[in-house]
Amino acid sequence: ITCKGAAFQTQVLDWLHLYKRHGLEFELIHAFDYKDLFAFSDFRKQKAFLKKCSDLYKGFLVFLPSRRFLYIFNSLAIYLKLLRYLHRYDEVIIFSRGIIGKEIALLRKRFSKKVVFYYDARGAGAEENKYSANKVCDFSLRRYRMIADTYYLEYKSIDAADKVFVVSNVLKKYFQDTYGMKDKSFVLYPCL
Repeated sequence: ITCKGAAFQTQVLDWLHLYKRHGLEFELIHAFDYKDLFAFSDFRKQKAFLKKCSDLYKGFLVFLPSRRFLYIFNSLAIYLKLLRYLHRYDEVIIFSRGIIGKEIALLRKRFSKKVVFYYDARGAGAEENKYSANKVCDFSLRRYRMIADTYYLEYKSIDAADKVFVVSNVLKKYFQDTYGMKDKSFVLYPCL
């Protein structure tokens, strides 16, 4: 999610500030896609916006695509960013909209029970990619691989998650049926 606009304010910052008022402390570490660096002035504006609108903002990460071996670099970036917390606290909670299940699994090999992962699934990413491809008649091998990668990464994220936040019972059922996640702990919170 881009940090500009009402969605970021209402779906991320407002929640973090609400938790803070009730005694739960969070630090916001924003993850940017590597492609955001190509629009460097916009990247800088987003960082400045985050610093200005919340005292919870404590830095950023830049993620490479999680496909193939590149997830190792993402996992290393998360590890380095969280290192001070992993040694100081009994557990660290990572709440992410990104499909970073492979990265989380790798982190857990080093810090077994200390990493709690909550995956905020806002939609069925692979289905959205498939729909977009059909709409523009893109049946290329590249698009097919992207859809397959998204299915795989979505599965890995749901599998790695301690809880999966979903916006509807339909999405919950989709994940349960598509990925065989009948026993997974889902948290339903409708998107208003």
